[in-house]
Amino acid sequence: MASSKRLGFACTKELHEEGARVVISSRSTENLRNAVKKIELNHKDNRVHAIVAD
Repeated sequence: MASSKRLGFACTKELHEEGARVVISSRSTENLRNAVKKIELNHKDNRVHAIVAD
């Protein structure tokens, strides 16, 4: 699991592009929505699981 910003986001994006199913988390639902949109931009066939967490 990685965060929706910075290094965690970058790692998640790369893993997703390689075909991995990824999980991201954030305190903010808006941050999660934006991160999922960016991650799935080129690879919508792999699922991104987003979890709001503190």
